[in-house]
Amino acid sequence: MAGAELVQIYLRRLTLARSRCILARAVDNFTKRIRRTYDLAAPVYPLSSRVFHGRAHSRLLELAGDVDGCRVLEVATGSGELFHQLLAANRSGITVGVDLSPAMVVAIRQSLTGKGGRYLLQAGDARQLPFPDACFDLLVSCYLFECLADADLCRAAAELRRVIRPGGRLLLTSASQSNTGFNQLYRVLGRIIPTFWGRQVAKTMPAVLAAAGFRLAHQETVWQSGYPTDVLMAES
Repeated sequence: MAGAELVQIYLRRLTLARSRCILARAVDNFTKRIRRTYDLAAPVYPLSSRVFHGRAHSRLLELAGDVDGCRVLEVATGSGELFHQLLAANRSGITVGVDLSPAMVVAIRQSLTGKGGRYLLQAGDARQLPFPDACFDLLVSCYLFECLADADLCRAAAELRRVIRPGGRLLLTSASQSNTGFNQLYRVLGRIIPTFWGRQVAKTMPAVLAAAGFRLAHQETVWQSGYPTDVLMAES
């Protein structure tokens, strides 16, 4: 191979490597912006959660069934409305919560002061969970994937699969794409505050979960205050 051709190959590879580094930095910067946005939203987020998401939370708990004595993980706890209910249902087990926003985690800890129960709360990234393989029986996550970059959807799903034991279950909610008017509104809101609303990914989630090794066992849509939520249950 001529020297000029080797130089061209080297330059192409160097350009590709630089492009990947730029993309990685852009994704990380977006993640930092999401963290800041939810830190700022922490004081008022419980209102949004109760108005739009409470019914979906209740349906998740119904699908979970008896979780007492289980090792339960919630990823993307938000302001903790569902985490409180999981903890109450799992008095003899351990309930763990992770959220990207440190302010959200602090708010949940304060709300649990003096209430007892075996739990652990910490700030963390769904793409790199700080837990061993196969250590949870049940994993719950609400509206997480909307705020992940396209490149991180499968990465996060694989990480969820990694920490669930064989035969364990994943309960997941996503902003539904089943209504045209809601979809249009969501796109507008996503453009205005992308670090809060993200974009809808509900239609892609069955394929994303399947690629990570999950088997979809149940899917339905729940409405509350004009907000449709897709509720999924998958098995590892």
